[in-house]
Amino acid sequence: MTTKIEAKVQLLHALGYLYCRHGQVKRALVLLLLAGRLAPRDAGLLRTLAYAFICDGAGLSALRVLDHLSTLSGGDRRIELLRSRALWLAGKEAEARESLRAFTTDRAAHVDAG
Repeated sequence: MTTKIEAKVQLLHALGYLYCRHGQVKRALVLLLLAGRLAPRDAGLLRTLAYAFICDGAGLSALRVLDHLSTLSGGDRRIELLRSRALWLAGKEAEARESLRAFTTDRAAHVDAG
């Protein structure tokens, strides 16, 4: 990716995050989806996009992003918290609880090891 494209992705990502945090979720999604088209392998951007979908109540869309992120990140357990929220929104409460349990177990293991 060229430096100009990277700068555009960073700007879109930052603006999307700010819009989302300030209640402008639809605007945030537009910016984050544009950035995602430019940088489909940017893990940080994908996490923010999934978060924005969750804020919008679009659990299934968030799950699609998180599934893509899982293939890129090789089992990064940090996304399990987002996954649990997306599953809950999608009406999959049992899976949401299991995902949250996996996150808290992994987190506790890292705290104990640290």
